[in-house]
Amino acid sequence: MRKVINLLLLGILSSLVACHDNDDKGNEQLLKEVKAIDEHLVNSPNYIAYDGNGSRIEVEQFGNGAPPHLGQTVILEYTAQLFPDGDVIAGGTINDKIENIEGTGFRRGVASILKGSEVNLFVPSAYAYGSKGTDLVPPNKTILYTVHLLDVIRTEKEQIQFETDTAEIHKFLKDKNINAVLSPGGFWYTIDAVGTGAYPKVYDGVTFDYKGTLMSNASIFDQGRLTNYNIFNTIDGVKLGTTLVNEGGSATFYIPSGLAYGPQGSPPNVPVNSNLIFEVKLNDVANN
Repeated sequence: MRKVINLLLLGILSSLVACHDNDDKGNEQLLKEVKAIDEHLVNSPNYIAYDGNGSRIEVEQFGNGAPPHLGQTVILEYTAQLFPDGDVIAGGTINDKIENIEGTGFRRGVASILKGSEVNLFVPSAYAYGSKGTDLVPPNKTILYTVHLLDVIRTEKEQIQFETDTAEIHKFLKDKNINAVLSPGGFWYTIDAVGTGAYPKVYDGVTFDYKGTLMSNASIFDQGRLTNYNIFNTIDGVKLGTTLVNEGGSATFYIPSGLAYGPQGSPPNVPVNSNLIFEVKLNDVANN
């Protein structure tokens, strides 16, 4: 089953996305490469996420942790090869900050997958080595990266805040006698009603009703309905939590600030480093 996600909507690395040649020749080359990628993937049994600018993510295995953000360190294993030739041009282990990963398409792709994921990332030349190429890469060559995102490491400051948040949420749940489950992603949740439909993937479009509450004072800061909204464009706690709810079901997520709006908050209603409660009712999983 194929789903559409415009990865360029992600704010994580938008400042790092390189410009590429937009003349007719450049566009023609990009379309040619995208067509070849899509023809290759047409019979894939795996989930395919489509970037509106041409990159593709073929998911072999979905992870269950939040994707990396600027300043965080990623540990991953990868191989880079020419597509469709298969000639390997690079590979190994990367242990570095996400913003230090070389290559616009590679960097953006890594920022668009969950911790623990195993994917094949197809990057057109416009977001790789372009029309000039390198000693190992011919001009106008698509690069196929196989990536296993082993770990995402918070900054020291983020880790301290996460530990503080975790203790506060644990106390809140105990005081309120709420029997919530701690997810591998680092937030708590309760399944309030089990639906009868499909479970969404993290790149799916969904329609859901939601209510967001500050854990500190129970004030509602946002509520409403989002229609055919891409899950990946929500805060990390909702991003990970929604995949645990099947169509027609509902759940409550207890989210530490680092998986929410973090040290920036969301003015004027969400203060910095706020732990949140999100109630979600999943009405529909769209077939994009």
